[in-house]
Amino acid sequence: MPRRQLVLLTGILSVSILASVMTVVWGNEPLLGLDLQGGVSVRLAATEPVTEEMLDQTVSISGTGLTAWGSLNRRSPEPRPG
Repeated sequence: MPRRQLVLLTGILSVSILASVMTVVWGNEPLLGLDLQGGVSVRLAATEPVTEEMLDQTVSISGTGLTAWGSLNRRSPEPRPG
């Protein structure tokens, strides 16, 4: 291995190890999003036969919600295959 590559590799490893150690020493913890905190999952099941209009209304209603920061999150319904 050429000397320049060895020096660069040693430098990168040293910085990585130092950064990891300092993160532990300072007690930094990552801020996890809802998906990593556990979040909420809902699975809807129809109890009777449904129409295309009912499905569209359900998608429209479930596409609106509050984000973790309290702002309104409006997602457009994704097209269904078919």
